[in-house]
Amino acid sequence: PALVAPDFPIDVAAARIAAGKWFNAGQTCIGVDYALVDGPRRNEFVAALRAEVERRYGDFARPDDYTRIISDAQYARLQGYVDDARARGVTMVEINPAEEDFGVQAARKIPVTLLLDPPDDSLVMQNEIFGPLLPVKTYRTIDEALAFVNNRPRPLALYYFGDDRAEADDVLSRTTSGGACINEV
Repeated sequence: PALVAPDFPIDVAAARIAAGKWFNAGQTCIGVDYALVDGPRRNEFVAALRAEVERRYGDFARPDDYTRIISDAQYARLQGYVDDARARGVTMVEINPAEEDFGVQAARKIPVTLLLDPPDDSLVMQNEIFGPLLPVKTYRTIDEALAFVNNRPRPLALYYFGDDRAEADDVLSRTTSGGACINEV
């Protein structure tokens, strides 16, 4: 998880999350599996992620700009997560600067896709993603966000974004993860 505190600059968090999440199209073991952001700033966070992805990757249609999914099986698994979310009525934000038709290509590319507040029992929230999909969950308080993290399997990594050192220490002391970073991914 990436937990963005209410007082942390949203554009800085978005830039750093984008760098870590969409490296290799999200196919890294310590990529962000979901982002937690305070409810009032969710739309601002989505807009900042969109701007950052467009700045970093530009035109996905160009063959050297964006990584493909490693295999047909992994591509099908990720498409299954998208299909499940769509069937559940989850709001999805596809970031596709060139408006490429990903449905008719054979290159196993999936656009950066944000899934806004998917239900906890959706496939994208029940499984490791290892791809370019990012659930964005909202919270009201840091305590609520920490309860959400702690009610799930222990993450391989945890990314906290906040300038309050005492709160950062509290987050790290109240969660268990394989590794953790403050203000970085």
